[in-house]
Amino acid sequence: MKTKRCSKCQVVKLADQFHRDKRLSTGLQYQCKACAKEYRQRPENKKRRAEYDQRQIAWKAEVVKMIANERMDKESCIANSRAVMAKVQVARDRARSIEDDVANEITLINLKKHEDSKG
Repeated sequence: MKTKRCSKCQVVKLADQFHRDKRLSTGLQYQCKACAKEYRQRPENKKRRAEYDQRQIAWKAEVVKMIANERMDKESCIANSRAVMAKVQVARDRARSIEDDVANEITLINLKKHEDSKG
């Protein structure tokens, strides 16, 4: 069974005593579940979390308000996406043209080298 040392209490515990975190190399959080819970239960951290939750609620309310006020109506979004796609296509065409030019230059250089080596 996989074990890990908690960075807070320094006790070696089984992996199931840690929350998963796929961003970390071990795939587990640094602190065990008990230490993480203790941290969350502190009054100052509860207050910080409540403030964060209030900001999230306010942000979501603003998004709902924007949609309700039709600031992002469907037709303008479609028109904007079509304009962006047209610009992307122009950029792709330019890139292909540049690639073709480079390939032609390389071919000419190789032909010249081949002719120089013969003559």
